[in-house]
Amino acid sequence: MQEQKGKVKAILYKAYRSGQELRRALEQNNAANKLPGIGYRLLNFARVGDKNTFADSIIRLYVSQSMKVPDILLSMLNDYEVDFETLAYAYISGLLGEDFSNKNAEEE
Repeated sequence: MQEQKGKVKAILYKAYRSGQELRRALEQNNAANKLPGIGYRLLNFARVGDKNTFADSIIRLYVSQSMKVPDILLSMLNDYEVDFETLAYAYISGLLGEDFSNKNAEEE
């Protein structure tokens, strides 16, 4: 049971980190202003369980940034270990979140 919880936590963290990586790429390419709209759309797809449109949107974002699509997307689509909605919310949290180290640097 404890091992399963650890595995789920690792999967969720991977989804979160993947969202962060895409956010950083968008910020570097001066597309950070698009993040709220992207996040809103992805939240809607997650809420209604629309895996296909969610995946399509994410893949398009990775293609637009010339990035490789992370393998965590496959986990989102198959619901094997963690349900789609939970993984999607972890990903979106990373996409819309703020890096802890950046926040600390600004406060000093």
